[in-house]
Amino acid sequence: MKTKKTLSAGFLVFVFAALMVFAVGCSKDDTSSSQDSSGADSPSVTDDRLQQAWEKNNDVVGWLTVDGCEIDNVVFQGEDNDEYLRVNDEGESDVWGCYFLDYINVTDGKDLSDKVNIIYGHSLDDLTESEKFSKLKRYKDAEFARQHPTITFDLLEGETQWQIFSACDIPITINYIDPNPSDEAHRATLDFLTQNSYVDFGVDVSVEDQLLILSTCTSDESVRFVIAAKRQFFSRRTAKGREYGIRQF
Repeated sequence: MKTKKTLSAGFLVFVFAALMVFAVGCSKDDTSSSQDSSGADSPSVTDDRLQQAWEKNNDVVGWLTVDGCEIDNVVFQGEDNDEYLRVNDEGESDVWGCYFLDYINVTDGKDLSDKVNIIYGHSLDDLTESEKFSKLKRYKDAEFARQHPTITFDLLEGETQWQIFSACDIPITINYIDPNPSDEAHRATLDFLTQNSYVDFGVDVSVEDQLLILSTCTSDESVRFVIAAKRQFFSRRTAKGREYGIRQF
């Protein structure tokens, strides 16, 4: 009788230990399922294109779409502005590079934090039919601009829409890439952008508006061509559903 009791106690200890091992194993599996192969926490991405791109490279921050310009591509953000300057989406050497968000801009995947946000892309001289941001120069034409007034920039966990208010050449001596300029400096830049636009977009813009600027080179090394747009709305997923709004500063 004594032996039987001893065996029963040993059996219970074995069962309890087995259950603990199983529980720990499940916990590890659950944790690993929320990470990619690099160990980074996976964002709640619902766009399949962005999800696949992010799983390949965690430097992916969004997806840029400009109708009429054949721009519908992933956007990266490197540790500096040289990292994606001369490589393609696969990380291979490519003179055309990638579209990339200025390394100094801040995003948490749900929204953009800065007053001014810059996405760069290459172009060829002043041509409108070449690669990458070359086609943005179609905005010099008033009819084209009228038909394509917005930009979409989908973040990993949020969607943003932008209304274009300027298409212009801007000298690099103007610090239009400052992410959070003073109101005075920002107002001066906005005045330049609106007064020197190839097209009158008829859009009011103020220092309270958040901006997205698409920036590319021209045939003049001291001048850049930019498309400047103000935030129309954002859309993001929350525990209560989808939330919409306009961000101002």
